[in-house]
Amino acid sequence: MEQKFRENSGELKEQKANLAAAQERIAELEEWNMDANVSLQRVLAQTRNMQEKITDLEARSRRNNIRLFGLPEDIEKDSMVSYVDQLFKKELALPEDTQLHIQRAHRTPPFKTGGKNRTVVINFLTFETKEMILKKVWAKKIQVADKPIQFDHDYPAEIVQHRRSYAGIKKVLKENGIRFQTPYTKIRIFWKEGTRSYNNVNDAAQELKIKGLNVNLPEAEQSGGDESSTKATGWQRVDGGRSTLETGQRAREKLRDFRDSEDYRSS
Repeated sequence: MEQKFRENSGELKEQKANLAAAQERIAELEEWNMDANVSLQRVLAQTRNMQEKITDLEARSRRNNIRLFGLPEDIEKDSMVSYVDQLFKKELALPEDTQLHIQRAHRTPPFKTGGKNRTVVINFLTFETKEMILKKVWAKKIQVADKPIQFDHDYPAEIVQHRRSYAGIKKVLKENGIRFQTPYTKIRIFWKEGTRSYNNVNDAAQELKIKGLNVNLPEAEQSGGDESSTKATGWQRVDGGRSTLETGQRAREKLRDFRDSEDYRSS
């Protein structure tokens, strides 16, 4: 029995030593995870900042463009530039010698992908000409082949997606006869008590609900599901979802208590 006791005591000491070493490694890993999480937060913030700058640069490069929607396919024949030049002069009653300085006009995507009419991108030499044309076509309803066509600014994909998020808001406003505008990524609503601008769909929807107008938004919009607002969180854990900082501190405290205990010193 004494021999067996000595063997068990030796095994217990070895297990205690292994446990101490394991807890040291766990503490180091928790500390590394904490540093990695901080670094990841920094990288994500820098990535979002760079993406915003890229989107801004792309939007500025499209400032002289107009997008035309609903133009029937192949109606332009050999030259889209000549067709849209004549279209503007005819529909807007511009003098024949007016120089619109259209540098380029083409359909996008370049190849037909389905039954829908592809949009047309029109590039003007000057921003002033583009703005003048856009204001005139917005003021007059233009039809081609007995079908209406629409004009708008040429926005990057990220801006288009943001603007589309207002679809539910705009539908409710139209149904209630409330005037609104969507400049760039905002929505401006002309309330009876004054005009207000909103930076995102959630703020606008909240205001509509306060005024008794119900808006049905997709789940992603209700939860604020926006790429720009996505942030890294602490690592998911089975211990209740504690943050890496809390877990690392707890591991270090347990390791310190174990080292101070009599069992550890006697081993």
